[in-house]
Amino acid sequence: MYQENLFELIRKEEVVIWAGAGFSIYAGFPSGKQLGHILYNNLTATEKKQTKLEMPIPELAEDFYRLKGNNRNQLIRILKETFLDKKSKSFKYHESISKIPHLKTIITTNYDNLFELAYKSKAQLILSSNDIPYLDKEKVHIYKVHGDLSFPNSIIITRSDYNNFFKIGSENDIYWSSIKEKISTKNVLFLGYNLEDSNTSVIFEKITEAFGHNRKEWFLVAPNLPQHKVNHLSKNSIHYINMTAEKLVDELICNLKENIIADFKKQYTSAETFRDFLFNFNLLPELKTNNSGFTLNAIKGTKKTIKGLVNLTIKTENDFGNKFEDFITGRTVGDFEIPEDKLVEASFSLEGVKILNSDVISRILVKSLPNIKTKISLRFNDGFEYSDIDVAVYSSTSVVKIDATLKTAKIILELAIEPMPKENVKFSYTHNDYCSSIKDEIEFYQLLEYLGEGKEFKIFPKSKPSFVKSFPKMEILVNEAKFYLDYFNKLKLIENYFEIYFESISAKSLNKGSDKIVRKLISIINNETITYNWDSEVSISLNAITKETINELEHINKSTSPILVELDDNELIELHGHEINIGNKQIQILNPYISNIEDVIKNHNTNAIIKSNDKKIMITYLGKREEYQPITRAKT
Repeated sequence: MYQENLFELIRKEEVVIWAGAGFSIYAGFPSGKQLGHILYNNLTATEKKQTKLEMPIPELAEDFYRLKGNNRNQLIRILKETFLDKKSKSFKYHESISKIPHLKTIITTNYDNLFELAYKSKAQLILSSNDIPYLDKEKVHIYKVHGDLSFPNSIIITRSDYNNFFKIGSENDIYWSSIKEKISTKNVLFLGYNLEDSNTSVIFEKITEAFGHNRKEWFLVAPNLPQHKVNHLSKNSIHYINMTAEKLVDELICNLKENIIADFKKQYTSAETFRDFLFNFNLLPELKTNNSGFTLNAIKGTKKTIKGLVNLTIKTENDFGNKFEDFITGRTVGDFEIPEDKLVEASFSLEGVKILNSDVISRILVKSLPNIKTKISLRFNDGFEYSDIDVAVYSSTSVVKIDATLKTAKIILELAIEPMPKENVKFSYTHNDYCSSIKDEIEFYQLLEYLGEGKEFKIFPKSKPSFVKSFPKMEILVNEAKFYLDYFNKLKLIENYFEIYFESISAKSLNKGSDKIVRKLISIINNETITYNWDSEVSISLNAITKETINELEHINKSTSPILVELDDNELIELHGHEINIGNKQIQILNPYISNIEDVIKNHNTNAIIKSNDKKIMITYLGKREEYQPITRAKT
């Protein structure tokens, strides 16, 4: 319970670490009690009789100092030999803490320099009151409460040192006040304290005295403390976690990796801490700003290779599981999609950092890594070339798959390798959502036509010798390629004639409707007459109902000659994002008749209705007129 609470407080950047000697034991340094033995063993036999090994360290160090003639030189020398001259076995866990940017303050009573080695330039040492005005908020602050051996006068070890440090009115009041300010606004995690070291007790007494119960939460991590000590901690409102400091740090790192993305989204963690944490594990986040702060756009690796882990639980009904197993084991290669309805649970992590889980995943596309990636160019015997094709080759014991990425589409070749020296070729292609340009489309479908016809071509791999290849004839591919090749060649004619340029054409817009419009425009370009089925009528206005007019109308009904109707309205037609003006048109009504001739004769109706017995008309476009006056006239 306390551990979970502690981890959440750390993730919210609300914890200060207070580290004692026990946290450096794994590195080969002594505990407080062991340090007492070292001091005692450096006394002569005569000197040992004048003190006691069991004395608290401050008392023992005080006796050591006096027995050596009130000289600190040998005392400091022993500390340097023990903590500086001796090479540490490891500072792994100090490094682990240095990778947690959520922790902004480290307070330690240790004489070693493991935190300095771990943090390097990312931290600032605070040794005395003189350092307080120069606090750099961009760095982690390391308070060395017992001093630093590089500055012998800062070392606190004897009873007199402690008395002077905590003496009211001393210059250390400022230093101690700075520490109190840090731990009064944050929760405190004590690492490496077993409550048996007497020098630890002095510090505990001082900070407990300073804060009492008017403070935030305190946690102490130590393995297997006896119950009476646990009770003592509880009495002083200190939460006890039964665990080694090393194990806690390991579990803390795992917890942070598991929650860092979610914590950033909840704004538990600042953008700077988020970036620094991921960077410490070889990841680089790409952040975008919005009204509420930052959002995560992408995550990249800072090294050429990074470790990832995928945990999947999928439904295996209807042979889906077998297909997935074939893909995972390499019997099939390329891309494999796991749709949402087959996905039970999923999580993705990079360098141990949890990136995604099932809550935000709708589908998963898994890709094989290619055995070969290169560029090639193709040349056919008639001189046609297609250059700069990105090729990825995937292979397994049963299949070779080639993905060729062109400007406007992707070609996929699958070669099933049988036990006998024979290849079965499966050819397919997928077009991009949008056509890049008419020129690119013409080149692509020309290539498909040649490949489908089985024409021999030469392959030029980048920086490698060329070789000759051909494919079995594929009639369906040839027919499809010819259709689109004809379509895009017509679009090129339309571009040139109407002085327009087609770009970013949606592949979905290539349909029967667009093909009909294209054929109509080509007929206009070629000045062709187009015949249409027509079950409608045209109304023409008669100036007057005379005998000559009636004779003319009766002649129309007796004759099969077409009637010409010229419309002077410019017609606009839309094709692939362009509104094309195709000009005015001339309509020929085939085998016409006046459907209301009796009404015209009897009632002198001046509007004659013309229809077609054949229910057909022929239309000729006469070209665009810049200036015109709309007129409608009929000719016989």
